[in-house]
Amino acid sequence: MTISEPQLRELDVRGVIHSFGGIPRLSAKLGKIGTQISQGGIEKWRERNNIPGHYLMKLAEIAENEGWVFNLTDFRKREVAIGSK
Repeated sequence: MTISEPQLRELDVRGVIHSFGGIPRLSAKLGKIGTQISQGGIEKWRERNNIPGHYLMKLAEIAENEGWVFNLTDFRKREVAIGSK
């Protein structure tokens, strides 16, 4: 058996939200750049483990304003693929 390269499985939405300070802070940060979303709306992201695409650019904008780079590859969940020789 060999272990091949880990594969991208899904986005770690909880990790993304955490990196922006949690649900209340993220909601406030989005509001400050003119994107209104309730805390409940962000909670839905977490429940569904999905962030709608149009919000991803907004998250990148917030990160840039805060002096860091929002890179989706930093928030991917990995699963180790196991194969045989």
